Amino acid sequence: GAVYPANGYGTQLRQAAQLIKSGVGLELATVTIGGWDTHGTQGNQVGYQASMLKIFADGIAALSADLGSAAMQDVMILTMTEFGRTAEENGSQGTDHGNAGCWFAIGGGVRGGVYGQWPGLETAQLYQGRYLAHSVDFRDILGEIASKHLRNTNLASLLPGHTYTPLNFL
Repeated sequence: GAVYPANGYGTQLRQAAQLIKSGVGLELATVTIGGWDTHGTQGNQVGYQASMLKIFADGIAALSADLGSAAMQDVMILTMTEFGRTAEENGSQGTDHGNAGCWFAIGGGVRGGVYGQWPGLETAQLYQGRYLAHSVDFRDILGEIASKHLRNTNLASLLPGHTYTPLNFL
């Protein structure tokens, strides 16, 4: 009964669900959804970005429905991006490549909430006066998932040169 988006993203999610349900021992999978480079005509509650967010959310809802609540207790979905967006709209009603962004963790064991310190949007609070400032090291997010969800206790090897600081979202 799950209705996946009719695109490559939906196909990837469906295939991941098939592997999980088949019991082959899948531990990690990567699913991608492109189209987030919204330099122009981004919109807000309505527009291109809102449409992209709906596709994203519909895909996660389909995966969750397909797997069911019991299987979702053992699934961790982490969303991430390789770049953030600027804090202010540009002249094309979009945003340019930025510094920090938000990550979402969904699945069994996730403690809901916002983690990290909110840096603020005042010009003086922005990195270089333009970008949202980082407040969480991505290696701590990945370290938490590796140690608490995947039960990998060798974080020094996984994250060389980094001292893992638990965020306690799991």
